[in-house]
Amino acid sequence: MQIFGVQATGRMGRALLVLMLVLVLAMGMMSSTRAAEARASAPPAKAHVYSHNGQIVFDRVSADGEAIITSNPDGSGQHPLGVGGCCADWSPDGSRLALAGPAGWPTPDGRIGTAIVNPDGSGYHVLPIPVAGLNLGCFPWSPNGKRLACSGWDDNDPSRSGVYTVRSSDGGGLVRLAKNPYGGIDDPGDYSPDGSQIVFVRENPNLAEGHNKALFVVDTNGSRSRQITRWGQGGCCTASWSPDGRWILFDAPAPDKHALFVVHPNGDGLHKIPLRTGESWYDAFEPVWSPNGKHIAFSMYLPSLGQDDIFTVRANGTGLVQVTNTPDHEGQVDWGRHQLDH
Repeated sequence: MQIFGVQATGRMGRALLVLMLVLVLAMGMMSSTRAAEARASAPPAKAHVYSHNGQIVFDRVSADGEAIITSNPDGSGQHPLGVGGCCADWSPDGSRLALAGPAGWPTPDGRIGTAIVNPDGSGYHVLPIPVAGLNLGCFPWSPNGKRLACSGWDDNDPSRSGVYTVRSSDGGGLVRLAKNPYGGIDDPGDYSPDGSQIVFVRENPNLAEGHNKALFVVDTNGSRSRQITRWGQGGCCTASWSPDGRWILFDAPAPDKHALFVVHPNGDGLHKIPLRTGESWYDAFEPVWSPNGKHIAFSMYLPSLGQDDIFTVRANGTGLVQVTNTPDHEGQVDWGRHQLDH
C-alpha cells in the first residue's frame, strides 16, 4: 500500500489509510457538522476506573491529523502525547512507549522506523535501523523490556518481509525470526508472558482480501514457526497474549464485519467472544488484554453512533463500557501499567 508517496503496510498501513479516509470524508462533512457536534457532546456511558490496571494509549484520527492519546481506562485524564507517529505500545513497566515514527511517518532517509518516548512526551528518540533498505516498525516489548518485536520489509525486495527483533535501548542486535514465503507482511502482535514465543499476523497476498491473513506463532530463537488459525481467521495486524499465557486474543471477519476471538497458543479452543451491543451488527477490531487479564480494550464501530470508539469489556464479553465518544476515528489501543491520572 502506497499512501502520500510512502509505502506502508500492515499495522502502519491501516493507520495511514484511516488518516487518508478521514481527510477525504472531512471535505464532504460540512452539511453534517451539527450532527457531528451533537454526537461529540453526548456524554459517554459511565465507566468504572480499573484501579488495578494502568493507563491506555490509543490513536485519534481527525481531519486535523493524527494524535496519540494517553488516558485512564475509563476515558478520563486524556492527554495528547504531542509527538508524531502511530500505534503506540506500552513497555512492561509502563515507563516508555514504542511507536511508528518519527513525525511524518518515515525515517529521515524515507523509511518507516520506530521511536521511543516517555508517557509525558519527553525523551523522544528514533531507533536507527541497522541495515540498509529495511523498513522496521517495532511495537511489542519483550516481558523484560529489553527487546522489541518488529515487522520488517523492503519495498524493493519482498523476500526480506518477516518478523524481526531489536534491542529497545538502541535498535541494535537485529535478529530475523520468521520469513514470509508469500512476500506479504508479518505483523508481530505480542510476546508470550514468559518471553519464549511471539504471535504474529501473516499476510498472504495471493489469497482474496478477507481470506488472506492468519495467526502464526514463532519461538524467539527463530525455531518452530507454525500456523495456529486457518486463512481468513486473522484481522489486520494485531494479536494479544493473555497474561496467564493460555489465550491469544485477536479480531477476524465474522463473516464480513470483524468480531473478537480467542484461541489457545497451539490452535485449540478457538471461539468468538460475544458482545452484547444491543445492535444488529457491529465491527470490533484491534483488541488487547488488560494487564491483569480480566478485561479487554478494543475499537468498535456501532451503527447507532456512526464512529469508531474505544470500548472495554470483561474477558467473557459482559460489562461493555464505552470509553471514548467523539466523531473521530479512535483505534490501535494498548493497555499498560503506567499509573492512573488522578
